[in-house]
Amino acid sequence: RFIPIIHSSVSVSEVTMFASESMQVKFVEEMRPATPPSPHQMQMPGHQNSHRMGAGMGAHRSSRSTHTEFPLRILVPSDMVGAIIGREGNTIRMLTQKTKARVDVHRKENPGALEKAVTILGTEESCSSACFEILRIMQEELIATTGYYENGLDKIHPLPTVPLKILAHDDLVGRLIGRGGYSLKKIAAETGTRINISKQAELTPWNMERTVTIAGSIEFCSRAEREISRRLR
Repeated sequence: RFIPIIHSSVSVSEVTMFASESMQVKFVEEMRPATPPSPHQMQMPGHQNSHRMGAGMGAHRSSRSTHTEFPLRILVPSDMVGAIIGREGNTIRMLTQKTKARVDVHRKENPGALEKAVTILGTEESCSSACFEILRIMQEELIATTGYYENGLDKIHPLPTVPLKILAHDDLVGRLIGRGGYSLKKIAAETGTRINISKQAELTPWNMERTVTIAGSIEFCSRAEREISRRLR
């Protein structure tokens, strides 16, 4: 059983630990950026320099067919990180309890960047569920900060949405696009979304991940994410 610990010195790190009968949660402030994972590394859990939330981390792992863990990496606006984590980590803790996924918010990477990476680790279902919950949290934050209902925007505008941005290693993007772009066009048509992939020219030696941007309602984006993730695994 963990004992709650609070360090007051912010120059080294801040660690807050929570404990309950069913899960253990730990926040760790990162001190250095993490390099993007290779296709091999993306099959293994390993991003430790982050705000990590986990559900059932000590649980016994069953057969590969039902309990294989997969990574899902997404980008979120930096100004949404606080809403995703919540006061004292309450929001992200509830998210991980609900979805049974581990969620790492890399808030200390790339200081000043407009977007931050979030790594989700778990089964196919738990990863997709956690991704949808993050989209829902960001949508609710937009509604709250724009005065959507108070200002009568609901009468003239649809619900605000945040594009879902999935990070995919360049070596895996070919299987997503398909010959002549057929696979990608099929996913977009079947899910009612618009999907774009960043160009290879934007890659750097230290960042070999391309951004798959999905636009649409959060429900449709979630459907597209499931199809895209299946092709990337």
